[in-house]
This record gives sequence, structure tokens and C-alpha cells, in this order.
Amino acid sequence: QNTPKGISNLFLKEKRIQVVGVPKAISQAKYAGKIIENEMGAAPQKSIALVLGDEGLLPAVLQSLPPKDIDINVTMGLPLQKTSLYSFFQSFFELQRNKTPQGWYYKDVERMLSNPFTRELLSPDQGLAASKLSNTIKDLNLLYLEASFLESPTFNQVEPFQAIFQDIPLDALSCLKNLQTLTAMLQEALEQSKKHFELQVLHAFSRLLNNIYDYLLAKPYIKHLKGLIALFQELIGTEQIDFKGSPIGGLQIMGVLESRNLDFETVIVTTVNEGVLPSGKGAPSFIPYTIKKDFGLHTNKEKDAVYAYHFYRLLQRAKSVYLLYNTEPDVLMGNERSRFIPQLLTDNNIKTNVTHKVVTPNVAFPPLVERSVQKTPLLIDSLKAMALKGFSPSALTTYLRNPYTFYKNYILQLKDIEAVEEYIAPNTLGTVIHDSLEELYLPLIGKLLTPDDLKPLKNKVKTVTNRNFQKFYPKTALGRGHTLIASEVTQKYITSFIDFDMKRCQLQTITLIALEQSYRTKLDLPEFDFPIYLKGKLDRLEMVDGIHQVLDYKTGSVRPTEVHIPSLDDLTTNPQRSKALQLLCYALMVADSSQEIPTLKAGIIPLKQIKSGILHFSIKAGKQPKNQLIDQELRNQFKDKLGQLFTEIFNPSITFMDMESAVL
Repeated sequence: QNTPKGISNLFLKEKRIQVVGVPKAISQAKYAGKIIENEMGAAPQKSIALVLGDEGLLPAVLQSLPPKDIDINVTMGLPLQKTSLYSFFQSFFELQRNKTPQGWYYKDVERMLSNPFTRELLSPDQGLAASKLSNTIKDLNLLYLEASFLESPTFNQVEPFQAIFQDIPLDALSCLKNLQTLTAMLQEALEQSKKHFELQVLHAFSRLLNNIYDYLLAKPYIKHLKGLIALFQELIGTEQIDFKGSPIGGLQIMGVLESRNLDFETVIVTTVNEGVLPSGKGAPSFIPYTIKKDFGLHTNKEKDAVYAYHFYRLLQRAKSVYLLYNTEPDVLMGNERSRFIPQLLTDNNIKTNVTHKVVTPNVAFPPLVERSVQKTPLLIDSLKAMALKGFSPSALTTYLRNPYTFYKNYILQLKDIEAVEEYIAPNTLGTVIHDSLEELYLPLIGKLLTPDDLKPLKNKVKTVTNRNFQKFYPKTALGRGHTLIASEVTQKYITSFIDFDMKRCQLQTITLIALEQSYRTKLDLPEFDFPIYLKGKLDRLEMVDGIHQVLDYKTGSVRPTEVHIPSLDDLTTNPQRSKALQLLCYALMVADSSQEIPTLKAGIIPLKQIKSGILHFSIKAGKQPKNQLIDQELRNQFKDKLGQLFTEIFNPSITFMDMESAVL
């Protein structure tokens, strides 16, 4: 007669339990792959279970397995939300949901066009059309893509575009039909490229869309796009892809619930964190906890007890156990290490077999080196070609700030990445103001400015400003949002500037000579055997009480110390004097253009601080009075300083040093 064995004490048998803290989910997947490689290298036939607390970690785990051939059996499903194809459907729904009467939001369009599965279903010619559409959005700075842009032959012949972009308002059923059309196209493309895994995922999505289609036919009251998206998001959380494999031997990858009644020699458990293992309260319920308790309904405590049982039963007969938890949990959600870990560390029966450590990825930092570019003969030739065309004042100030940036911008002529300006960039605002002031003041060139001449300009400010804004933004974007605010601010700047000029006219005699005038002058520098020119475009030249005055508009903040210098030595050594350097360059070019200008002044008009008046260039050494006049002697001294600066620029032994890397 057989007698019951009683309570088992297998859990107390000798076993090795390692608790390892690993930052972030991907690092856990990488570390688990390293453990598997070590364990299977020591005993290839060993039974190993990799239990994923977070099933969404499966794709990363599959990518992190050792390269050697091993038998793998995945006995869990991959949630569709964790697949890369999910982003394709998500981008499509976002594009349709955020559509406004002005069109499709540019970020949604770019996200849809740049999705790898969108590129997959486009032929090479259609891919070029998609790239052209993306470039059109950037070139025209379109915040919203109107349907009229898609009516051209370049775009309307792209078959996928017909399903993605439709000008008519989409209801739930028509939107779903478009998505099913795209799914069929994508299936054909994936079959041609023989991407079997993606095809299997796509079939799961296709089944889900068919089920939703049948549901919409049965429930005709779900008409709006929001209802379709909510239904899709609700059902996608319950769908997964099932994998097939051999359950005998090798590596078993499974979830916590799949490990029931199974024993393994080595067990690796990932994401042993609160809210994952155990899962915690889970989905919120309309039934209060006390009512559940009184009526005998399951609460989160019973759910936690089930997970606790599975956890300890999984460890019962294992000889080697690795418990991985995330050391960098979500601050708002909590998710610190699981309560099971302190229980193991403090259990007097097994704590001698438990070790705890925290690991981090081995990150190799390259040694910090100063980045610089040697001046080769070819580079010197490029500098000479640039000298023949002319150095601009902004090029010289860029060199003073960072020679490496000067090399990238002016020698290599590398441009910033072109992007849509959703918010008005400072350089765009400055361009609009410059162009508007030029258009307003252009009829007054050569005239003596009077308040009667300037006052009518204020009535034209709004029209002129909006016209210049339309060079960067479509007309539909000017009447709302940040563009409207920027337009109003610009009009305020220009109106204040006209008021400022009207006050000046009452106190001084002002004649407007030139606006946005381009200059180019040759520098007679005896130390160079090749020509060096200085070029630039001056914002405004006027004559005030018989003295020529060079003026430069600035939309940003300007400090008086930037134009008031103690000596000319500061111009070529201190980048903070860049504005003073620019003013002297303009003054030098204007004076060299005419022999009738022996003496002149130069100043900056800070449009943002117009009440502070014109900030004139001046030299003040010690207690001596400021000298605002730029005469021939001062210009000759400035030429000598420019000669020293160009000597440094053309010196082959002085590299183009990156000052930012030098600081690091």
C-alpha cells in the first residue's frame, strides 16, 4: 500500500540563486543571452528555461541569443503591440485622426512616409515620389499638407497614396477599407521580398482587421473614426502571434503562466519588478475592493498569490536560478524590484545560497581628443578662392568663435539639416523684418526723411509683413497659432522702428542713402601675394547732420559692451566683440567705395530694445571720452588688425581647432 509522501522539501535543497540588477529592458535581454551562452557552453544538454516577466521583451531576447546553433522552443505568444508592424497601423490612424480642414499635419505625414513598411509597399518610382513629397513639405515649410498638393501627376499616380490620403472625411468603415487595401498591397510586397516573419505578423493583423470589419457591419452605430481607433486599440491588446517549436530539450522561452508544472535545471527570470511579477492591481475596476471582498470575488491579492505560487514552484527543483530585475524603473509608476527578492534574501533557510549584485553594460568611452583640421595645400587653395570672392564679416566672426565651425560652414559649405519650422526661427524672423523694412523704405532712398513721409508707412506694415511671411509659410498658416503671434510681434517691431525714425527726424537731419546695399572691397595687405577681398550686405546707409552713418539691424538682444571696446586689439582676439568687428568691416567697405567719405559712424539698431536708441561703435580707453568717429587713421589701424587675423587664417601650421572639443 502506497502512503502519501507528505509535504516536499525540494525547495530547501541546495541551489544557486543569483539576483542581478540590470538597467533597462534591453540590457536584461543582452545579459540573459550571456547567461544562456555560458550555461549551454558548460553543458549543452542542460534544460534551461528563460521566463519573461514582460512578454514584450521577446523580440529583444531573440536578437540577443548566442550565435551557436541551439534548439529553441518559444511557448508563448508575441503581442501584436510589440511588433514593428504595429507602428505602421498606428501611423495610419494618427494621420487620419489629426486631419483638419487645412489638411494633414506634416509630422503625421512624415511619420507615415518614413515608416519602413510604407517604403516596403512603394515601388522605386513611387519611393521617389514619396521623397519628393517630403522635400516639398520642407521646401514650402508646410505645417499642413493640403489635398491640392496630391492632385499633381507626380503624386496622384501613386496607388498607395490613394488609400492613405483622401480629401473626403473618412468614416469608420471607409477608413477600415483603405487600411485593408494597404494591407493587401503590403502582403504582396512582403511576399516578393520573402520576409516570412513580417508576413506572419501581417496575417495576424489582417485577421484582426477582418474581425473588426464584420463587427462594424453588425454594429452600424459605430460610424466615427474615433470609435474605430478605440476598437482597434482595445482588440490589439488581446491579439498575439503564437510560435511553434519542439518542447523536448534545448532552450525553453516562455511566460510565467506557461511554466506551470514544468521543472528545469536552470531558470532565468527577467523583469522581476513590482507591477510585472507580481502584476499588481492590473486594470481598474468599477467594483470597489470592499464589495469584491464581501461577495467573494477575486481581488488583486488573489492574483498576487497565484503569481507567488508559480514563482516559488518554478524555483522548486531548479539547481541554478537567475533573477533579473530593472534597476531603472519608471519613477512615476514605481515598479521597484519585486517583493519576492527581499523574501529570498531574508529567508534564513536559503539566504546562504542567494547572492545579489548589480551589473551595468560595459561602455567604452573613447579618449577625449581635441578635434582639429590640418591646413593642406588643397585647403589653402580653397581659402585663396574664398579670399578672391570675399570674406564676409559673419565668416570672420565665425572663425573667431570656432575655427572648426568656420571650416565646416565656409570651406566644406555644409548646411544644417533642412526641417519644417513649426515655430518661427530667429533667422527667419530677422529675414522677414529686413525684407519688410527694405520694401517700406525703398521709395524714400535719396530723400530727406520727414515725419510726414514716414507716417504713411505705418498703414502698410501689416500688408508688407504678411507678404514677406508668405515666402516661408503658406497663406493659410498666417492667421493662427505661433505664426500669427510672430506676425503680430514683427509688425510691432517695425511700427516701433518707424516711430523711432519719426522722433529722430525732428531732432536731426537724416537723408536715406542706401538699403540692403552689397559692397566688395580689396584689402591692400602687403604680407600677402594674392588678393583678399571683403564683402557684405549693409542694412542701411544714411547721412545724419552731414556725417555718413552705417546701421545694422539686430532682432536679438545687444549689450553696449559688444560695440564699446577699449582697443582694437579686442576685435581679433575676443569673440564677444564680434558685433564691433562687423560694424568696422561695413564702415571700411563703405569708405573704400567712395572717396567723398573721409569720416563716418557705425551703429546697431536693436529692434527688440528700440527705446535704448542706436548703439554706436566707439573706443574708450580708461577715462578718456568715447570716440565714435571712424576716420582714415582708425580704418588703417583696423586693416592692420585684419592683416594679423588673415595671417593666422592662412598659416599652414595653425589648425582649424574645434574650440568646443578643446573645452571638453
